[in-house]
Amino acid sequence: MFRKKYVVFIIAICCFIIMIALQFVPDQMSYSIKEDGNHWIVSIKDRNGETVYEDSYEVEPVISEIGKNTIMITAGRGNAWTSRFVNGKMGKVSDSFENVSACNENLVVYAAYKEGEMKIIIRDIYDESKTYKEITDNFPDVAVGSYIIKEAKVINHYLVYIEYYAGSDWKETKKHFYMMI
Repeated sequence: MFRKKYVVFIIAICCFIIMIALQFVPDQMSYSIKEDGNHWIVSIKDRNGETVYEDSYEVEPVISEIGKNTIMITAGRGNAWTSRFVNGKMGKVSDSFENVSACNENLVVYAAYKEGEMKIIIRDIYDESKTYKEITDNFPDVAVGSYIIKEAKVINHYLVYIEYYAGSDWKETKKHFYMMI
């Protein structure tokens, strides 16, 4: 009987020590922006404190937390904004996207000229071979792709809502897109 109590006591002490130790382990990604002369240095670390991403920007970037594991870095001037995503859990860094209209930790929605025409693109942030859809329509002539998107929402991993303008009369079009993953 004495041994059982002793074992239970040792297990309780071990659990208590583990709980205390876990309080000092970072449970989320961290980032910093440091001004260095006329540049800003962005550094992003994963949950273990390892640097996942570091880069220099000519203009001060805007950092947004997208979910628990993803950070979006956006920088630009006027109508030209580019965004890059960093996922600390997977250690992945995305390509750059121009004028992002909507996103979550998996999908990004943006409009861009591709193959000589304006398209709205919905794709996986890190790997377009996983999820990729191009929306073509009779879009108005614009210099900046994001002007054709009135509203966009990534509802979940499979569903995206986009309200966009079509035709020279800028007719509002509302559609839901189901994405196969």
